[in-house]
Amino acid sequence: MLLDFVRLMRGYVDFEIIGSFPERFLNITARNHIFVWNTKNNGVYTASMYISDYMKIRKLARKSKVRLKVIKKHGVPIYISKYKKRMGLAIGLLVFISIIYVMSCFVWTIDVSGIERVSYSKLMSTLKENGVYIGTYIPNTDFSTASRSTMLEIEDIGWMSINATGSHLDVEVKEKAEVPELENRETVCNVKAKCDGVIMDMEVYQGKTLITKGSGVVKGQLLVSGVMEDSFLHSTLVSANAKITAITKHEKLYSVSKIADAVFVKNKRIRSRASVFSLEIPLSFSPSDVKNSAINTKIESAKMNGVFLPLSKISENIYPFEIVKIPISKNNAEKLLMKYSYLYETFSLCDANVTNRNFELSESKNAFSLSVSYDCFEDIAYREELKVDENADLSYHREDEKDK
Repeated sequence: MLLDFVRLMRGYVDFEIIGSFPERFLNITARNHIFVWNTKNNGVYTASMYISDYMKIRKLARKSKVRLKVIKKHGVPIYISKYKKRMGLAIGLLVFISIIYVMSCFVWTIDVSGIERVSYSKLMSTLKENGVYIGTYIPNTDFSTASRSTMLEIEDIGWMSINATGSHLDVEVKEKAEVPELENRETVCNVKAKCDGVIMDMEVYQGKTLITKGSGVVKGQLLVSGVMEDSFLHSTLVSANAKITAITKHEKLYSVSKIADAVFVKNKRIRSRASVFSLEIPLSFSPSDVKNSAINTKIESAKMNGVFLPLSKISENIYPFEIVKIPISKNNAEKLLMKYSYLYETFSLCDANVTNRNFELSESKNAFSLSVSYDCFEDIAYREELKVDENADLSYHREDEKDK
């Protein structure tokens, strides 16, 4: 088998020996250390010989008074000589295969799965800092070390694996389970009022109630005590908890200057560039340092058979703007202040039921102001930890006090 492979690589010919003394020719080739094989005599002598030896055997054939005739040529040199005029095609094929091999050593695409709370952009930037990005040279990259370093930098990641399949990377992430906030029922708490109000309803789950329905309370007033007394007037510390619903009033003042900053957008500019792996090539020559501008970036990636290639076009729409001082009319100021009021109600009073609103618009020399009063129906209870010295004794006996 090995000998057949060597013969194919060197190239050989099958030839016919024509003449009166073919045996003499074979003896001369043996004396000159020329290897001949596959000799046959079926009325005509035939044999096989390496091409390089066949080119030298002509003189020996004339001495033996025989004539040689080629029957068939075999081997790689024959194919090379046959297609030597098309050598450019072979070289191009070789160069193409080399380019494909070299390109397969780099990361073309990265697919991330398993993230919900972790930001995709933060994960990709952290991976890039640890040497994993589109264009990374795969043989010189330690993906295990990169994944461990990324997990240490992003606390929400509990496990991560980076698997390379050809030029594609699969980044699998498992986030840490969120630890639920459990209420510590052993903590001694009082229930206090978070704002002024008139009590309309009470649901006391634990603790000593210090108020009644219909009574008015002020911010910070103790509503339910975490210190309870039993029938023997012994004090016990508990974690007080309650829902206290009250009618409350919130007042808020909003103001806006009569002279405001307005933004005017100038002519839009377009800047584009091509991205090949991590190399960016500018396709336009718009200035990159436009002062006071907003930029909208669009990335179009090349795709083949459902796989994104590391070739993309990045287009940036640049909107230069100018800040100009303009006066605000009373009507526009009122609309703006009303929006402020609704935003405050949406975010700051989201837990309260607003039953009524009173608006009062006023004007000064330099500004417009809106005073808003919100009538609400809400739970005003909040729990505050009661800190007691561990050596304190809260128990007492009224009988002892009477004796005294």
